[in-house]
Amino acid sequence: MRAKKEMKTMTYGAMPLKLETKKGLFINQGIEVKALLDTETEEVTFKISDEDLERIKVQKKDK
Repeated sequence: MRAKKEMKTMTYGAMPLKLETKKGLFINQGIEVKALLDTETEEVTFKISDEDLERIKVQKKDK
């Protein structure tokens, strides 16, 4: 039985790893990246939430 565990990612201390989705004047907007750990194979893959994926799709259509 394969078990996958969703885990938070961290960069520079406790800050989450993010994908840049929009450049702002002072602050860039981004979405948090989560890690999926397969406890059997020790493989790690990355994912974003379904809500964030939909937000990216909407942004792409607006361009």
